Amino acid sequence: MRERAKQKRTHKEQKSVMDDLNRLTKPASKYDRLQDDLMKTGTGEMKCFGNSMLPILSNPSTNTYRKQDIYKKGDIVFCKVRGRFIDAHLITKVAADGQYMISNNHGHDNGWTKTIYGRVVKSVDNSGNEKYFS
Repeated sequence: MRERAKQKRTHKEQKSVMDDLNRLTKPASKYDRLQDDLMKTGTGEMKCFGNSMLPILSNPSTNTYRKQDIYKKGDIVFCKVRGRFIDAHLITKVAADGQYMISNNHGHDNGWTKTIYGRVVKSVDNSGNEKYFS
């Protein structure tokens, strides 16, 4: 019995070490992966879910993002507001201090941010229909 408990503990310890190594070697979420792609190559792709951007973006949609130096009102962006990732919402206002108001397409404001990672340049719905944003 003691031997078996020892083996189980050892297995759990090994699994814990492997989990730690996996966290260090690959991004933890789709947001981390996209953020990493945008930093390395300037473009990235992510599947987004939800109805907050209907009818501009369908649910679900696979969006292609491009990193830019300047973003403007009307851009659909991947950003961080109050410590939370927002995968595809609109810039509805631009402040003089360089902050952006992020909102969904139904009038809900998420808040102000300076942290924008990229802009949606292409969206593909489940049927394969492509939509481009300039």
